[in-house]
Amino acid sequence: MSLSSWEEDAIFKAYGWYKNLVKRQYEGPTGATIDFDEVMQITANPQGEIELRRIIVRFGTREP
Repeated sequence: MSLSSWEEDAIFKAYGWYKNLVKRQYEGPTGATIDFDEVMQITANPQGEIELRRIIVRFGTREP
């Protein structure tokens, strides 16, 4: 079962990412960005959710 947009938002937030609605992208605490279209492309295949989680963790920082 794929993630809902609310679940995606929660995962991004847990690792310190900011959702920029004006630029239509998530901005990571380390300077990385991923736009909403890229998120859709990544999660289009069955392994996409796992790959998205890897990106979030790699370029994010866990909140205390």
